[in-house]
Amino acid sequence: MSAPDTNVKRQEKRHKPSLFGVKGSLLVVLVIVICFVLYNVFKPEEAGQTVTQDTDTGTVATDTYAPGTNSSDTGTDPASTAPAAD
Repeated sequence: MSAPDTNVKRQEKRHKPSLFGVKGSLLVVLVIVICFVLYNVFKPEEAGQTVTQDTDTGTVATDTYAPGTNSSDTGTDPASTAPAAD
């Protein structure tokens, strides 16, 4: 059931600010999504990794640092290397 006295032109004029706001917010969301996708596709190397290329063999070596340290020596547990308590 529709309204008996509908003036489409007048309703369009009255709702113009609301429609402009909806279109503007959709545009902003679209720009944010495009930026997010482009960043994830073309993002730089992960933080904490340095990539070097061996000139002799052409292989790429990746050195990974443990979070919160400045050393790549992540294979040993500090508790296991501590001297035994008497």
